[in-house]
Amino acid sequence: MAVRQRGDGWQVDVTVNGQRLREQHPTEEAARAAEARLKSGTRPAAVPAALRGRTLAAPVGQRITTLGELERHVARSRWSSQRAGEHAIANARAAVEFFGSDFELADITTALVEEYARWLAEQGDADGTINRKLSALSVMLKAAAVRGDLAALPHIERRPEGKNRERVIDAAEEAAIVSTLRLWGRDEIADLIEVLVDTGLRVRQEGLALRLPDLIPARLDRTGAQIEAGWIIVRDGKGGTKRRVPLTERANDRLAARARAARLRGDDRLWTVGYSQVRHAWDRVKVHLGLDQDDELVIHALRHTCASRLAEAGVPLLTIKEWLGHTQIATTQRYSHLSPNALTQALPALERGRPGLRVVKED
Repeated sequence: MAVRQRGDGWQVDVTVNGQRLREQHPTEEAARAAEARLKSGTRPAAVPAALRGRTLAAPVGQRITTLGELERHVARSRWSSQRAGEHAIANARAAVEFFGSDFELADITTALVEEYARWLAEQGDADGTINRKLSALSVMLKAAAVRGDLAALPHIERRPEGKNRERVIDAAEEAAIVSTLRLWGRDEIADLIEVLVDTGLRVRQEGLALRLPDLIPARLDRTGAQIEAGWIIVRDGKGGTKRRVPLTERANDRLAARARAARLRGDDRLWTVGYSQVRHAWDRVKVHLGLDQDDELVIHALRHTCASRLAEAGVPLLTIKEWLGHTQIATTQRYSHLSPNALTQALPALERGRPGLRVVKED
């Protein structure tokens, strides 16, 4: 076999004119290209003596043409040696997820970068997070330009930070959205909307990723009444975290129905729809309800709605943090203004044994 995987790279091993030639490359694609070059008799690019035999970030003389190749090159040559390199690599991989590993660098335009930023916002990323991911993309593209692999850089405009989306939907809007979807026969998406409102899951990474083993159904008595809440297990939250989220009776009923349907299909996926279908249905409903000009009414608003309802009910912020899977309490504190009576509700804990004091709640 002329090309085979060896260690963390791919080795080319061919015999040309009686001479055995070997080269090591970071990807199979690069190794295949090298195999063709060696067999054609083309002279390989000069490699400094100190680098011979090593797997390089990108072999000397080899052009980088795709985003996947560029991400691997920059990760190895720059970020792997930095203290916060793993975060930069994760931010860079968001661009690879959006564009695709085989997307040609020359095809990345300013307009597509703008679409990428909008897509990140739809996933629920805050402006600061979007800027870090745009910065990672910018670093990669500049590295390609320095290498001579990219003739022109697209313009990458950062977003003003400090104004994160906090749009919530009220009960009337929720009812209108769900009833419209059911009227159109989109019951699965209507069920998903209700589950997202009641759990606060991130729609794409967590909600649509649910499978049968992730559902722990509620316990019911002989009459069918719920005696113990159900749970869902989020196995791959943001940052690779894992958590459990309790289910309302409504969410439990919707997921139990989806679980029955999955078993009948012989499939463990709770949902058969994909994100693009959900997004399309959401946009249609917005137009139908006259809300299409409300740019803040994105699907991620369902997560904010769940958090806001928890805060308004007096649930402690630390509990909300664990419920939503926030890694930093600062992220959860955006909802602190929704529970203005939290301090006065805590006051009785210090007034034990002092009769006669009546705590007056704020209006």
